[in-house]
Amino acid sequence: MPVDKQSSGFNNLKPLMMVRLAARLAFRELKGGIKGFRIFLACLALGVMAIAGVGSLSEALVSGLNEKGQSILGGDLSITMMHRTLDANEEEWLQSRYDISSSREMRSMVRYSQDQENDDVDQMRHTLVELKAVDSIYPLYGKLETQPAIEPRVALGLQKPKFTKGLEEEKYGALVEPSLLETLGIEVGDTIKIGSGFFPVTGVILSEPDRLSSGFSIGPRVLLSEAGARHSGLYQPGSFVENNYRLRAKTQLSESDLKAAKGEMNSAFPDAGWQIKERTDASPSLRRSIERMAIFLTLVGLTALVVGGIGVGNAVRAYLDHRRNTIAIIKSLGATGALVFLFYMLQIFLMALLGILIGLTLGALTPLLANGLLATLLPFDLDMRLFPAPLAAATGFGVLTAIGFALNPLARAQAIPVAGLFRDSLVSEKTTLPFWVMCLYAVCLLGLVLISFLVVRYIEITFWFLAGVTASYLILRIAAGIISNLARFAGRRRKLPSPEFRIALKNIHRPDSPTLAVMLSVGLAVTLLSVISLVDGNLKAEIDGDIPDMAPSFFLLDVQTQQLEGVKSLAQASDGFRELNTSPMLRGKLTHVNGVPSRDVTPAPEAEWVLRGDRGLTYAAGKPEGVVLTEGEWWPSDYGGPPLVSMDYEIAEGLGLEIGDTVTMNVLGRPFTAEIANMRKVDWESMGINFVFLFSPQPLASAPHAHLMTISLDDVEPDNLRKALPVVGEAALRRALINEYPNITVIRIKESLETIKDILDDFGLAVRAMSALSIITGILVLSGAIAGGHRKRVYDAVIMKVLGAARRRILYVYLIEYGLTGLGAALIATFIGTFAAWAIVKFVLGITWVMLPGTLVLTVACATGISMFLGLLGTWRSLGAKAAPVLRSD
Repeated sequence: MPVDKQSSGFNNLKPLMMVRLAARLAFRELKGGIKGFRIFLACLALGVMAIAGVGSLSEALVSGLNEKGQSILGGDLSITMMHRTLDANEEEWLQSRYDISSSREMRSMVRYSQDQENDDVDQMRHTLVELKAVDSIYPLYGKLETQPAIEPRVALGLQKPKFTKGLEEEKYGALVEPSLLETLGIEVGDTIKIGSGFFPVTGVILSEPDRLSSGFSIGPRVLLSEAGARHSGLYQPGSFVENNYRLRAKTQLSESDLKAAKGEMNSAFPDAGWQIKERTDASPSLRRSIERMAIFLTLVGLTALVVGGIGVGNAVRAYLDHRRNTIAIIKSLGATGALVFLFYMLQIFLMALLGILIGLTLGALTPLLANGLLATLLPFDLDMRLFPAPLAAATGFGVLTAIGFALNPLARAQAIPVAGLFRDSLVSEKTTLPFWVMCLYAVCLLGLVLISFLVVRYIEITFWFLAGVTASYLILRIAAGIISNLARFAGRRRKLPSPEFRIALKNIHRPDSPTLAVMLSVGLAVTLLSVISLVDGNLKAEIDGDIPDMAPSFFLLDVQTQQLEGVKSLAQASDGFRELNTSPMLRGKLTHVNGVPSRDVTPAPEAEWVLRGDRGLTYAAGKPEGVVLTEGEWWPSDYGGPPLVSMDYEIAEGLGLEIGDTVTMNVLGRPFTAEIANMRKVDWESMGINFVFLFSPQPLASAPHAHLMTISLDDVEPDNLRKALPVVGEAALRRALINEYPNITVIRIKESLETIKDILDDFGLAVRAMSALSIITGILVLSGAIAGGHRKRVYDAVIMKVLGAARRRILYVYLIEYGLTGLGAALIATFIGTFAAWAIVKFVLGITWVMLPGTLVLTVACATGISMFLGLLGTWRSLGAKAAPVLRSD
């Protein structure tokens, strides 16, 4: 009996021989091309590309940042201090070891008028700028590029320049960023007013080497010489000035040498209160932003890969359904289920490697493509090397995803008997998965979880992401079953709108319907899109809506004590004046928490920022109006004992502090320790005068300091009865303040909010680009599901045409089917996405939740429309099939 002998031969194959035979069969079948694996390759390549691309770009940014650390920082080391400069001992100690370049940074107002001598407030144009005063040896590293090309010493007036316009007798010049010229409507050679000094614009800054180390900015840069800044009269006691010292080592220092040098400085001057940076971490804020953006986009990429995994499973099912006759034949010849499984697993594994290779190639090229886009934004080039870590992670994700989602159809192909294969398609048979397949599922799942933890590095974030994706997947699977059962129940009712509607409902719950694929592909993509859209919309609503209504009109910095009454009088005379608040302000660094150095403290993530750099400090005798205590008592208004402090209760909890604990601050190079007397609730959303630390008056009241002031005006239109007032409206008050008090920095809140909104828009663009990958992958998955059911659809269409159905009516059937399925998927997905977005907005961002029904309706409509369009597109081919060949073959 030939079949028995053949069967005996297959059953007696040794494992190695079975692998070799399966490999021969796999390669032989793949010689026919990869037609059945196109969707498989596209889904896998997109997901792998997303993860590899985000990881490679992040590594390229951080590596480029580190390589150009000297230029970005402006030295091998830098020292930053608020309010004070180096004393003689510190300067002598540092000069014996380093070359030192000093600079001062502050915010200020710049004014311009065509008639500078008249100085008419109504003709003056003004704007907020980031002012930087540098010494004669700036920069130590890198190059300051200007247009026209000119030496900094000449441009800033340390050597006698020749100006073509403006006040030729002025000694000092200014270099400005191009945006300042656009804002003020000026050109090189015109003269601007800063403080009480006039400065001809001698050039435009094209590249400032150490700009990134300055952190977030809300205005264009203006460079002056230190002598020019003193000439402006802006330096007043207590002014909000950041003093920076760039240090260049006299010998080459390694990373370990830099850390040792930093430790040596802190040991030599433990009470200096300075902040030290190394060239290996030149811009900590930018590095943190890159890492957090990479984590978020990686999670979006993982979602795209999960959606693609569904496409992988659908593609494998469709391919095995197409090869069902081949499987039946080789099994009838005696091939074991293990050989069938191995045979097709090798094919799928090889195709997976091809898809992963395509994704890795595109991902590795991402930094190269992004370098051109980021060239105008970053003062350094990206590192163009290949980065093994993100590529290895993407490979691991790709392999485990491909194997995990292919296991189910492969196991079913192995288990289904020959008669079942000949009788009907592979997918219509129900089989129980063997134990070893479930074990492989568990291995793939654990592998994906482990790699996710390694890539994201935040266990809590990874846990909630994986929990969210898993919950969404399970909910959508359950929802698919519910919709199928509802369609079965509804299809039995006699009163239905039309026969087409009845057929469409039957199609939804038939054995090989694409309902599950539509639910998962459309559902996961719409869930991600809903989360991103709602979070982005809530952030914008927070900025555009509630905050501007409650926020003050202006922040005033560096208001001197002798100027307080004059500023108050000017503000109170303004039309629409509503409120004015003022508070003394100093800057200090938190150096110890309960006697433990702050660098050794491990805070909660939400309190970590308090330990970085300097913090704003204030003091008060009596309890300020509006303060809400959560614990403890306020000190007496005549209190004169040891320093006490009131802290924001959330920050105190994040630092592990309680009433009676102590914090040590360094102000102006002098440390003092204060006991926590009470905790209070700080309403950060009010955008008023808020501080984490509020101290009893001494010793801060004795230190030189300025004041912070907020002015609130109502939006009112001036009328004839109010024209006698010296100031009318926000714009006029701002002009008057700038003209009367040139040392005061006037920040208009709405302009600052616009800057923040622009940053959010840039962030949202990157997120939307990544989410588009998930949507494209979802479309591919849906296309694959439709292609997988093509044979069945051709048969159904032929039967309906033979029975007399017109093409229009057949299309109507499929339109109803995919419309109902897509609508169900979109509605459930938006519900999941809304819940996830609410949790992020409420518990992560900590802002007020705003429901955005328009966004949800648009999302549902688009998802339903895409589902219907793809359904009709995939069905159109089946309508053109001729009846005779189909009926003969079936």
